[in-house]
Amino acid sequence: MARIVRTYRCDRLRGCDIFFSRTKKAYARVIVYATCWGKGRAARKAARRAVKDPTVPNHGGNIHDRWGQKYPVEAARKGYEENNLDEYRTRRAWITDVFRWRGFDDEEVRKHAAQVLELWCRRNNRVKYDLPGAIMSSKLGRFLFGRWMKNDPNELFCTEGIFYLLVICGFLDGELLPVDVKLEDVSEIIAQAYVDGLVDLPPSLNPVDLRNWMAGHDDFSRVRDFIA
Repeated sequence: MARIVRTYRCDRLRGCDIFFSRTKKAYARVIVYATCWGKGRAARKAARRAVKDPTVPNHGGNIHDRWGQKYPVEAARKGYEENNLDEYRTRRAWITDVFRWRGFDDEEVRKHAAQVLELWCRRNNRVKYDLPGAIMSSKLGRFLFGRWMKNDPNELFCTEGIFYLLVICGFLDGELLPVDVKLEDVSEIIAQAYVDGLVDLPPSLNPVDLRNWMAGHDDFSRVRDFIA
């Protein structure tokens, strides 16, 4: 475990809060470049600047509250799992932003979301990581592989899981979906919402687009005092 260099005020975090993070690992730089990439010299230059910007996220997840203890729940390499906030308190990894959806002000909705997260993490039913979906959520990924690579509707990458949880908890129409709803059904609901265009939706579900969308959306507030 790398040396801890920062402290988070867990009392300021609430169950279901949404966090975005960044690491210094090589794959993080690839993710940031791919998500910020664009055609043309100016766009590629902006992507290179984003790689050097420690506030641009490459990952995201939700905060889980169990008996007052706070944990990050996230899609990792082996699938959805509950981890330790200490992993985001080092020089190699840190939380860039925390957002709070106003729908989670309702305690019953937070309980519903917590049940969904625990189900996704359950070992005998763990939601697997959607690597093709993660690649295709980036501009560069779509440019390189868009003709043949497809998102798996039964798996989730990190920030895709954040948005799926919002939809299950009523973001689109205020109706809660069953805790054990099939992910492919949620995928179809989201796809139809993009077609209908009746709700303000993120341009894609990669970490950068989702973070920027939340920053400009009235249904989300930024938690600013979580760092001690």
